Amino acid sequence: MKANNLKIWTLLLMTLLFFNCKNEKKTELTEETIVEEVIEVIEEPSNVIDIVTRSMEFQSVDTIPSGWNTFKYQNLSNETHFFLMDKYPEGKTVEHTLTDVAPSVC
Repeated sequence: MKANNLKIWTLLLMTLLFFNCKNEKKTELTEETIVEEVIEVIEEPSNVIDIVTRSMEFQSVDTIPSGWNTFKYQNLSNETHFFLMDKYPEGKTVEHTLTDVAPSVC
């Protein structure tokens, strides 16, 4: 009886070890694979408006399509620049902005 129990336990243990031992190598996530996966997920926006600064000139399209747009700014000047877009409330103009918001010129 003890010999049969020992054989059964040995067979059971060997069966469990056989099915639990895998030959697959674990793959580690590296920065490169993560970046590749993120790039695959990110979609390029459909409406991209390019704005370029050369010296003191801002160059862009004349008309912007309605809907969602992505603005891509490239500063090719040696100076720091940024672009600003305003939607003025009814009755307000750029003159109000220059007198009330813009820094005064000495």
